[in-house]
Amino acid sequence: MLRIKLGLAGILLAIFGLAACGGGASAGSPGSSGNGSAYSAPMMVSAGDAPLSNVITADVTVSSVSLTNSAGQQVQVLAKPQTIELASLVGVRQPLHLGNVPGGAYNAVTVTVTGASIVYIDPTTGAAVSANATIQNGTVSVALNPTLTVDSDDGLQLHIDFNLAQSLSISGSSVIFTPAIRAAWGKVKDLSDVERHVRVVGSVTAVSASSITVQAGSSNATWAFVVNNQTQFNAGLSIAQIQVGSVALVRGTVRQDGSLVARHISSLLDGQVENQSELAAVGVVASATTDATGAVTSFEFAVRYGFGSGTFGDLLNVAVNSTTIYSVGDEAQSLGISATAFNNAEIFPGQSLLLIGIYNGNNALTAQELRLAGEGAHGTLAAAVQGSNPNYSFTLQLPAWSYLTLLEKLGTVGVTTNSNTEFGDQLNADSFGSTPVGTPLTVRGYLLESGSGQFSFYASHLNQTEPPEQPENGS
Repeated sequence: MLRIKLGLAGILLAIFGLAACGGGASAGSPGSSGNGSAYSAPMMVSAGDAPLSNVITADVTVSSVSLTNSAGQQVQVLAKPQTIELASLVGVRQPLHLGNVPGGAYNAVTVTVTGASIVYIDPTTGAAVSANATIQNGTVSVALNPTLTVDSDDGLQLHIDFNLAQSLSISGSSVIFTPAIRAAWGKVKDLSDVERHVRVVGSVTAVSASSITVQAGSSNATWAFVVNNQTQFNAGLSIAQIQVGSVALVRGTVRQDGSLVARHISSLLDGQVENQSELAAVGVVASATTDATGAVTSFEFAVRYGFGSGTFGDLLNVAVNSTTIYSVGDEAQSLGISATAFNNAEIFPGQSLLLIGIYNGNNALTAQELRLAGEGAHGTLAAAVQGSNPNYSFTLQLPAWSYLTLLEKLGTVGVTTNSNTEFGDQLNADSFGSTPVGTPLTVRGYLLESGSGQFSFYASHLNQTEPPEQPENGS
């Protein structure tokens, strides 16, 4: 299966606010009602995924999202179809659209899915398989409880959560996707600080000493960030060195007025990448080949997001050599990973990486640089938390059908925190030590092999997973 990988915005977190430029038509205009109200409110529509499964990439095309008001009228809140990669959205969100919603009461949201392609781990062979899914009952309506009420100009967010495990039916070579989703909404002003964090990856369209604007891949939406003296950069980078046309990763925070301020900026590819054979991709190692010393010489890589020119597939064959650079980013180092901890002896199936290299055609690539990438996992607290604030350690029990379990036979993984770990939802650093065994958790961070088949998860974010609810299936 071949396609042009252009990359998507917000790999990890949804953007809640008024920071999009050129994001498409709005659902209404300020001052219009369409439902008996003089108000119109901006609303961010975003998507996420529920628990980890044996699927390691899932590109799903959402062609329509609409709200149904109390008069039975539908209001479209998605300006154009969007393709989203769901498998990476563990405990995080990806933006779909920002626009205005007319005042009134809305009791349901309807979502239409028109395409899906996946890479999954065959539980029998352990091999990565790429497949196009057949869409079955692709339109699903979900009741909004409580009713979404637009009675002021307060910014809103609409969350659409897919459950991949329930959406996919895989039997032999047959893959069927029947969307299973939940939906929830809230007001931006009620978000916690952690929920205001954002992450956008894409081509830089404008840059100055005080701002950077990133075009979010195939969506064509642009997101502008304020750059100030609090903005940090990966080692050796400054705002003056970032060029228009390069690919950047920007982590930021939504402010009360809806603007975005950059917390950290990384450059993934320099210059006009479309004129080069250079390629950058974020994804998961599906299998690896080692030499007699145990060092990896090549690996199969499942692409979640890719940037660069040319057409390439979901699975790349990546070669490493003596010139390949291995790096640990600033965030990973801040969580306790040594800058020299990662090399070709530390690559393993199930690990998330950023790779930069030269594309050789035929889905083959020679790696110039490999960098640890963040990933997420759902699980439950397997035993009492050890340590004290902020340096906790605990064991996370993984689901039996997660790709980490299938690829590495991992039933559990050790997780550590430090002063740079952020706690969200019902969790906080002061009381985390007393969290009950069996509590469902979502962990985001960096996974590294610590020797002899033991793995350590360095947590950047911890959230308590909401109790499972029955999602709606398409009809």
